[in-house]
Amino acid sequence: VDVVDVSCCDVNVNELGHFMLEAISADTADRLMRRLNGDNGSRDIRREQIIYILLFSAVLFLKQTHTENTADLHIDKEKLKSFLMHCSDWILQNKLKQNEALQKSNFKLVGAWLIEYYRYMNE
Repeated sequence: VDVVDVSCCDVNVNELGHFMLEAISADTADRLMRRLNGDNGSRDIRREQIIYILLFSAVLFLKQTHTENTADLHIDKEKLKSFLMHCSDWILQNKLKQNEALQKSNFKLVGAWLIEYYRYMNE
């Protein structure tokens, strides 16, 4: 089986934001929250979890955009996380106040913020 290396260059922040708004279902968001929060039942996305939401969403995005390949994807998650840190930092500085959490029901706001970040960076 061929292995396809996927780079951070394959992630367009604007497209990722739209993907989060349009393609990530409530069930997928719930699955992510269970993974992040364990069984504690928290309904909040904490500031330090934003990077993991971006990373999880980017991996889903890359898998979906490379579905035409029957090969296994190799995603360097450390490089992807490093690439997404700029977005995460901007969100934390401009959207989530200190000690503030985001309700899980507002998960898609992160996608909208990515689109806003993209526009800000491309003004």
